[in-house]
Amino acid sequence: MTYEDIDKGFGLPLKANFVSLEKCSNPTSKISIGAGNYPAKKVYTPPTDNCFLETYFYYIQKDYDYFIIPRPSGGVGYIGYDGEIMVKKSLPEFNQILSTFRFTR
Repeated sequence: MTYEDIDKGFGLPLKANFVSLEKCSNPTSKISIGAGNYPAKKVYTPPTDNCFLETYFYYIQKDYDYFIIPRPSGGVGYIGYDGEIMVKKSLPEFNQILSTFRFTR
């Protein structure tokens, strides 16, 4: 999977009434992650998106594809409301951990 695939929505959970990628929003923004300032994408689609179910995660490509998904213990994620805001409220350590992320090889 490439950054372009993420930009086009491949790998994201599609809604049942999905018709065409042309009607979708762009769910990604470029960011840097971790101690190494690794190029990454933040992927967030709100519940109101035309094509994709709500999702929130970070994507890094370095030899392999890495998906960093903030998820509460025992939960399946944040569905039906702004996942990014809820992560900041209920998992404040997530951003602290993300800022120290480092590849060791």
